[in-house]
Amino acid sequence: MTHEAVGHLGARALLGKDFGPILNDFWLRMGGTRGVLKVAREYGIEKEVASYVDDLAGVDSLTRIQKRVKVVDELAAHAATTGEISKLSRCISASSRRRCIGLP
Repeated sequence: MTHEAVGHLGARALLGKDFGPILNDFWLRMGGTRGVLKVAREYGIEKEVASYVDDLAGVDSLTRIQKRVKVVDELAAHAATTGEISKLSRCISASSRRRCIGLP
């Protein structure tokens, strides 16, 4: 329930029409798949997020941007189940990659 309500629906409600562009921007700022999976690893949800990356790799009906948004959306939803959604929401809106993943 938390996964859907807080993760998926909450992110869409909070970000509104900017949902897709903001999640795509996060993907890019993190350096793509590797960076997003590093963030997922920090939250203990790398396996779950990696399965979405793998599943979407073979989907031809979505654009690259749509796939990115779906993966980051799942990252947020799974983070919600760990209680880390507020930290991740700050991370998604963070101005820098360093601030998000705790690099020096």
